[in-house]
Amino acid sequence: MLKYFVYIIFILIQFPLLFSQIKNGIEYRTLPGSKLWIEGTSTIIDFTCITSSINGYAFIKSDNLKREGNGNQKFESKAVVSIVVKSLDCGNEMMNDDMYDAMKDKKNPFILYELLNSKIVSEEEIGGWSEIQTTGYLTIAGYKRTVNIPIKVRKLTDGKYNLVGIKELSMHDFNIEPPSAFFGLIKADDKLVIKFNLIAGISQAINAADINIKLGEDYSFKFLLIFL
Repeated sequence: MLKYFVYIIFILIQFPLLFSQIKNGIEYRTLPGSKLWIEGTSTIIDFTCITSSINGYAFIKSDNLKREGNGNQKFESKAVVSIVVKSLDCGNEMMNDDMYDAMKDKKNPFILYELLNSKIVSEEEIGGWSEIQTTGYLTIAGYKRTVNIPIKVRKLTDGKYNLVGIKELSMHDFNIEPPSAFFGLIKADDKLVIKFNLIAGISQAINAADINIKLGEDYSFKFLLIFL
C-alpha cells in the first residue's frame, strides 16, 4: 500500500506543475470504452495483453494555434495518462505473472505517460480523421524515455473524440528483461507493439481565475478516488 501512496503523491504534485501554464482551456478525460493493448511474440506463441483501466486527463488551450513554416499547427496542451500494470490481462495467469514481474510491478505499479508537446500534421482526411504528432515522457518499470507517437483523432458526437495510435518499443529501452519460461526454452522477443483506442470527452472549461484551485483541490480528490 505504501508504494501506491508514493505514486499518488507524485501524481498530485505533478498535475499542478503540468497544467499551471495553461490559462484558459478545456478539460478532457478518458471515458469507458477506451482500451490499450500490448502485442508481442515469443519463440512459440504470439501474445496480447489488454487493459480498459486507463486514467487520463488533458487540458487543451484552443485559442492559440500556431502555424509553422511547414504548415503544421502547434497548440498548447498538457496531458497525463496512468495505467495500473496489474490491470493488463494476457489471457493466461502464468503469462500475467511473468509480465508483471518483468515490468517490476511491485516497485513500479504504474505505467505513466506525460505529454510534452503536440502538433496537427493533417486535418480532416478520409473518415474525418486528423493526424497529430506527439512527444512525451513514457515511464515503464521506473525508467523514463522520450517517445514520439503519431495519433489519429476524429470527432464523435456530444463533444467526444476517438484517438488511436501505435508505438513499437524495445523492452531493453526500459531495462526490462524479456520474460522466459521452462529454463529459457520459451522466451519473449524484445520488441513490443503498444496500441490504443481511446475515447475522450469534455469535462469542463477551465479559466485563469480558478485553474490553480481546480488543480490543487478537485484533482487531488479525483485521483485519490481513482487509485485508492
